[in-house]
Amino acid sequence: MADLPADLLREIFRHLRCVADRDAAADVCRTWRGALAEPTPPPSPPRPLPWLLLPSAGDDFIHVYCFYCGIDRCSLHHRLSPAHGARCFGSHEGGWLFVAFEHNRLHAMINLRSREDSKSSLIPFPDLLRSYQDEDDYQRAQNMVILAAALSSSPGGTSCIGAGIVMRWDLIAGSCRLAFWRMGDRVAVEGTMAPDSTVILRDEIQDVIYQDGAFRFVTTRGFLVTCIPMFYADGGLQGTTESVQRIRHRERLREHVHARYLVESRAKLLMIVRFAARPRSPTSLFKVFEMVQDYTGVEKIEDTWTELESLDGRLFFVGRGCSRSYESSAYPELGLGLKEGVYFLDDYVYADEGMPFRDEGHRRYPCSDNGRWCDGHVHRCFSEQRASSAHSPTWLLP
Repeated sequence: MADLPADLLREIFRHLRCVADRDAAADVCRTWRGALAEPTPPPSPPRPLPWLLLPSAGDDFIHVYCFYCGIDRCSLHHRLSPAHGARCFGSHEGGWLFVAFEHNRLHAMINLRSREDSKSSLIPFPDLLRSYQDEDDYQRAQNMVILAAALSSSPGGTSCIGAGIVMRWDLIAGSCRLAFWRMGDRVAVEGTMAPDSTVILRDEIQDVIYQDGAFRFVTTRGFLVTCIPMFYADGGLQGTTESVQRIRHRERLREHVHARYLVESRAKLLMIVRFAARPRSPTSLFKVFEMVQDYTGVEKIEDTWTELESLDGRLFFVGRGCSRSYESSAYPELGLGLKEGVYFLDDYVYADEGMPFRDEGHRRYPCSDNGRWCDGHVHRCFSEQRASSAHSPTWLLP
């Protein structure tokens, strides 16, 4: 096999759509690695689709299902063990996974695609949260737990900013807050939302995304909190400027709202709303809304969430802090099994604020409400999994 012509090898690699399969092929021998390193590589494949990460029944491993294998209910595709017992709470492109090594502390992101045990494959996140008013008093910083996070850019250097939905240890009940940090910071800065703000933070912040130079958070009422990082002259993170947009719904939402997600698609900001028939019941419906500006009078503009009539050939993967949009037309080789739709994970436990603080014997992260919503129906296209004591299912962005 080592004497195969380089052009034939490149043609073979071109048909390997899974990033892990291409990495494994490059590890076979020097000849194969050399074929991938040729100065005239094959045409760039479309963006890899996310993988589904499910904790195993025994929690000894994290099971990684390559997405386009998962929709056909195939057997286990890849198995990884980045950290035994670590809680996963999100991801970023390039194989970065957000974890808490001791469940509610030692937050970091690790690169599951790195073949080397180097410092660049693990970047610590802060475990402490300080008020924006206490920039000179780090002794007053409080322990925090990160529930979801998003990055302003690919990690590397202090120019990358992280934003999270967090809880303070001393205020577990109703303590969801906004936090911001630079890569390498030991302490995060709390958002400056005033206590008397009309946005009540208890169970309000649902999701976070970085778009057009700002972090945007969505609340349970569909309001947007927009936060722009501010810096000191020496480059240190000072805090953020924050504003709240009260966005009206065109129609009354009668079903039980299970969750809200923000996703950027075709240069537009969308809100995807997940419904269930009753609280704690399985997902039954999704609706996708686009933020538009309505002219309600002379020189009067009102922001409105307007429901889209169709998904228009798009694939939406929804997850806290890592929702992404893809065009189904970019993946013709995956056949008719890849339909437009909303692909979702079992993240209902996000609303259970005390879960990260329970001991292993009393933690139960549901893992069964995963699937695809399309044509008005929910399809259970992923393997069934019982509850885990480690973490909820997570998307990994290759």
